[in-house]
Amino acid sequence: RNMRQLRSSRADGLPLVTGGQIAFPSVEQLSADANTLDMYREGTWTPVIGGEGGTSGQTYSTQTGEYVKIGQFVMASFNVTLSAKGTITGNVQIQGLPFTTSSLASQATALIHWDSFVGTWINVSIRGIENSTGASIFAIQTAQTGNTGATIGTASLNDNVTLRGSLIYRSAT
Repeated sequence: RNMRQLRSSRADGLPLVTGGQIAFPSVEQLSADANTLDMYREGTWTPVIGGEGGTSGQTYSTQTGEYVKIGQFVMASFNVTLSAKGTITGNVQIQGLPFTTSSLASQATALIHWDSFVGTWINVSIRGIENSTGASIFAIQTAQTGNTGATIGTASLNDNVTLRGSLIYRSAT
């Protein structure tokens, strides 16, 4: 049935999709050809508000994430609200990304919504950590000069902090 939908009737020999759908295998079959689309996947993931030095005892009232992966590019959306921050050591991160970031993990995007930080913030953004399933959170306070954000430490979090947003990054595979 699928073979009838995928025909090589183009002059260049490339497939012509007539049924409107392309099915990708459930197990990745990566191609060495950089010009071959070998992956499309959609799914859910569980975002964690954690710290680079350790994370324990968090409880959440909301903890949802969705992703779309096309080739090596991943768009991961998240919505997390803590009900208790537990112990977070070091700089605060979004952890548990659905795919490991590449060594080119400097992609960053602004968070869409944040609430209940300690202090006044005018911009909050996240940046993927190289070869990791985490992203560092950066913020600019109203008292700061310039537009370079600083990482957020655990002292900036209340028990009921909310983070909603998305990160677009290149995965390692």
